[in-house]
Amino acid sequence: MGEDREVVAPVAGAERHGSLDALRGFALLGILTSKVFTGPDYPEPLPWRYAGVAMCAIFVLGLVVLPFAPETKGEPLPEDDAVLAH
Repeated sequence: MGEDREVVAPVAGAERHGSLDALRGFALLGILTSKVFTGPDYPEPLPWRYAGVAMCAIFVLGLVVLPFAPETKGEPLPEDDAVLAH
């Protein structure tokens, strides 16, 4: 029964990290709208639009780079090495 807890704990931690990543996205959106895309050149709806487009561009860049990432199929994940060491 103790082994079940070891298997479930990393999954629960991964879910929390996803929420933190979403929080960082909202923080980045706020920073972009208030600090980067601000001033007389950016009337009210434009900062939100430009910030959203900038964030989408970063996401699309990640999708473009993804096919060039090294293949790791069949290799152990870093957290698997830590569990095996215990």
